[in-house]
Amino acid sequence: MVLITVGWAATLYRWRQKWQRQQQAWQWWHQHQALQSHHTAESIRDGLLQQTFAFRRYLEALEKDGPTSSSPEQTARWLERFQTFYKSLETLSDELSPPFLADSLPLALKFTLNNWIFSPAHGESGHSASGPSLHFNLPTTGPMAQRTKTKSFYPS
Repeated sequence: MVLITVGWAATLYRWRQKWQRQQQAWQWWHQHQALQSHHTAESIRDGLLQQTFAFRRYLEALEKDGPTSSSPEQTARWLERFQTFYKSLETLSDELSPPFLADSLPLALKFTLNNWIFSPAHGESGHSASGPSLHFNLPTTGPMAQRTKTKSFYPS
């Protein structure tokens, strides 16, 4: 009987060690994926979004400076396309890694919840027709709480 108990104890001990190693591997993988998403989001914000903004401003300047080889309607269509492209990139970078995450968790949560509430899936009013209304009150104290949104560098 003692031998069976010792055998079960050894089996449980090995199983627990294996389970802990799997948990550590999953945690490492999740941290690696989160870091990779954050770097991708930052490269979009620091590269593509700024280049898109600059090119959009260039087109606006061409439109204001006078006649060009393209018509004003064509320039307006290009500007609209660039605005759509810019918003898509901004949404992608925010989904990969919410702004403020490294600075303030309450600000990151507030930003994410606001984007979710006012997403097109919830309509213009910000309320889902099928779901309950969501109200949140997050703390605003902390070193970065008074900061305004700086991760989106350019107004629409």
